[in-house]
Amino acid sequence: MPRRSPSPFDEHVQRLQAEQERLQREMAAAEKALRRKPKAVRPKATPNRQFKLNNVTALELPRPPDHLIPGASDRGRRRPSRRRKTDARQAQVKFLVLCLLLAVVLVFLWRQLPG
Repeated sequence: MPRRSPSPFDEHVQRLQAEQERLQREMAAAEKALRRKPKAVRPKATPNRQFKLNNVTALELPRPPDHLIPGASDRGRRRPSRRRKTDARQAQVKFLVLCLLLAVVLVFLWRQLPG
């Protein structure tokens, strides 16, 4: 029986199988190289260093900014000055006087309309 020529699909499958075998050989070689490589030596922890790592109170953390935590400033609680209260009161009085003046002007204009 004559042998027929391989189809393009069969050739592609053979190339992929050869590539897979090559990659498996490379992976095995890389794993061997990793096993042979000596592990890095870790420095031994001194007892003092170990104590500092376990002692939570020995940690020095940066202090958070005061403006992020309300009421945490060093100055203590600030009380509004009296002058500010009087300024607010004066502003309220001015507002009411201006509203009254506007109402009076509107009443005079209303009376002047021809009716």
